[in-house]
Amino acid sequence: MNTQIKHWFWPVVMTLAICAFIPIKSGATDYKILKLNESTIGKIYLSPGRTTVLSFPMKPSKVIVGNQGSFSVQYVENDLALSPTRAGARSNLFVYVASRRFALDLISGQTADFIVVIRDKDTETERKNAHE
Repeated sequence: MNTQIKHWFWPVVMTLAICAFIPIKSGATDYKILKLNESTIGKIYLSPGRTTVLSFPMKPSKVIVGNQGSFSVQYVENDLALSPTRAGARSNLFVYVASRRFALDLISGQTADFIVVIRDKDTETERKNAHE
């Protein structure tokens, strides 16, 4: 190698090696917890080509999608796997678990939640008050 190439070669290689280990924020969150009750609506962000899983404390007994053609829904034990069928899709979703109803706003865009743990806000409050 000639001296001009040697002069910049190693700094460039080292910079690229260091940059390879810097995490890049993709705009997606891996995991979030939503505490809901019957008077709150949770927002769920989905992205075309990706599946978002909603995890409930018990197996959902019924699911109602407002805009049925915009999202696919699959039951897997206590989870619901949701995927938007087109970009820009939006709908509401009602999930019935035991004697509770959870209301969700599904928003399809660039960012997506991968796993969303849904918990009953009222039950969590009751548990917290019982321990005080």
